[in-house]
Amino acid sequence: MKLPLFDYRCTLGHTQEHLVPSDTKTMPCPVCSQVAYKIHLKVAKPDWLALAQGGSASPEAIDRFDRMHKQQAAKESKSMADHGDYGHRPGAD
Repeated sequence: MKLPLFDYRCTLGHTQEHLVPSDTKTMPCPVCSQVAYKIHLKVAKPDWLALAQGGSASPEAIDRFDRMHKQQAAKESKSMADHGDYGHRPGAD
């Protein structure tokens, strides 16, 4: 039986890879013996602004950035028309 590879992190932050059955949710950490929980890694989102700049920018990246920019501008315009401001901004609490 071939076992899949999963990442586990203990309560102290040690991260290890283990070949275990897919239903294994916890295991002892080999470093500190604390309980290690299976973690699910997330794929990073592309930085479309960076990909759309420079001479090597692909047409897809430029188009994606333009669409995102237009969508954000539309949201801000609607918020200004409805509420008299551009809406919530990170750090504006």
